[in-house]
Amino acid sequence: MIKEQFSEAIEQGSVSHAYLLLGEKGMGKKMFARSLCLELFCEHPGENGACLSCPSCKKVISGNHPDVIWLST
Repeated sequence: MIKEQFSEAIEQGSVSHAYLLLGEKGMGKKMFARSLCLELFCEHPGENGACLSCPSCKKVISGNHPDVIWLST
């Protein structure tokens, strides 16, 4: 359900400036956040999401995208 809500927000162009993903360790928060970042910043998205090969995707994957800030507690 959450995945669909984020996809809908991306399609409608109503993405917030920040999101907090909270929950127990190991439930996939970071993996979900990375997927969201890839969809948001991909320069050549396709039907299956991010291309994973454009400069923006490569920066997100390597952890060097200037607009992505990772915080953990």
